[in-house]
Amino acid sequence: MKYHFSAILSLILATAAVTADDVIERDDPPPPLRVHTSPIPMNQLNQESMNFLEWVKAQGRDLPSDMSPRIVNGVEVNPPFKYPFMVRSGCCGASLVAPNVLLSAAHCFNCFPSTVQIGRHNLSSGSENYESLQVVEKVKHPNYSGSTYSNDFMMVKLGSSSTFAPVDLESATIGGGVELTVMGWGATSSGGSASNRLLEVDVDSMTNTACGAKYASASITDDMLCAGRTVGGTTYDSCQGDSGGPIIQKATGKQVGVVSWGYGCANPNYPGVYSRISDELSWINSYINQWSSGTTPTPPAPTPTPPSPPAT
Repeated sequence: MKYHFSAILSLILATAAVTADDVIERDDPPPPLRVHTSPIPMNQLNQESMNFLEWVKAQGRDLPSDMSPRIVNGVEVNPPFKYPFMVRSGCCGASLVAPNVLLSAAHCFNCFPSTVQIGRHNLSSGSENYESLQVVEKVKHPNYSGSTYSNDFMMVKLGSSSTFAPVDLESATIGGGVELTVMGWGATSSGGSASNRLLEVDVDSMTNTACGAKYASASITDDMLCAGRTVGGTTYDSCQGDSGGPIIQKATGKQVGVVSWGYGCANPNYPGVYSRISDELSWINSYINQWSSGTTPTPPAPTPTPPSPPAT
């Protein structure tokens, strides 16, 4: 009996596929969550974690003992609406920095929606008194790099002013060992379900020198700020947050950074990397001043009435 080569090849590939699937359905532990070797936006890392957890849930498996603490690390913001400047904007987060101006991440430019929500806590609640405001202009930092995520800032102009209180921006440079807080609507259980309620997590800043030693294959530049925390085997990180969302100094409530990128989600070896506000505060303030000044053009002087001709 003769077999065509293509048929044999198809049979081999089909057998290999079945074998791979069969291995997955056995009692082997789930594959490790991917750790990248180049900067990846936080919202993508968060989505990868969600996908991984959904896979584990669909397989009816338990997570490895070292995985669960990395995901269950945020707590619900209490009291609700403690952070009135937090902005819900679909694929990314943002902060209200002036009544009609938002600050977010430049890598969110293409997915940033035309309408944002301010004043949210429980996304499943129909009784919250929040605002839906239109986006009329977006501007990325002119020196933003899509490969290194340096200068990962974006200014957003709203079509009308919010009634919620904007966040204050920190002008001083944050060093190491400062307690910070990051917030967002992220994964909150080992089952991979997303939280409908705003979560927050505390992390500690580190010097750029210490951070650069961990990220050997990436450049930690002056416009970046690193932060993370590992206590008792549990790692805390901005996996709970959204790209473009704020990170604030816990003691003062001032915003010190914007959620930007990392190599993995709550990996103790790789802290979260944020865009450092103090490094680009003058650029940020230039748009705040331009967009929130409310000045109107000076109308032209009226044309003088020509003199009447002399009487004849």
